[in-house]
Amino acid sequence: KLQGQSTSCPNSIAQHAAITALLGDQSEVIKMKKIFKKRRGVIVKLLNDISNVSCFTPQGAFYVFPEVSYFINKTYKDTQIKSSLDLSILILKECHVASVAGLAFGQDDNIRLSYATSEKIITEAVNRIAKIFSEIK
Repeated sequence: KLQGQSTSCPNSIAQHAAITALLGDQSEVIKMKKIFKKRRGVIVKLLNDISNVSCFTPQGAFYVFPEVSYFINKTYKDTQIKSSLDLSILILKECHVASVAGLAFGQDDNIRLSYATSEKIITEAVNRIAKIFSEIK
């Protein structure tokens, strides 16, 4: 009973906190929006600069969903890449960068990356991915 009540809807305290947050000063929200827009531009450009990767500019959230089908059914060293899941695992093991296989969203030609981190980390992460992608044959 407790689990159902605590996870099925926000409690009254959380609802009042949300109202206060939404009606209050929005300057930090505006500031964060500008920061995330800049980060989005950075990650999309860096991904599109990688050969055989195509990334559209997302219109919401803080994720990109680059198309990486070129790398499916290719090989990295002795590792066969058969799916976006294999590619995400390779990126995690070799680049130490977390991604989510597009397969989880019904799109095996893509991976999902978050840009909810600093520009420095975004740049380092995409550079690591680019290096590994350049070695996939």
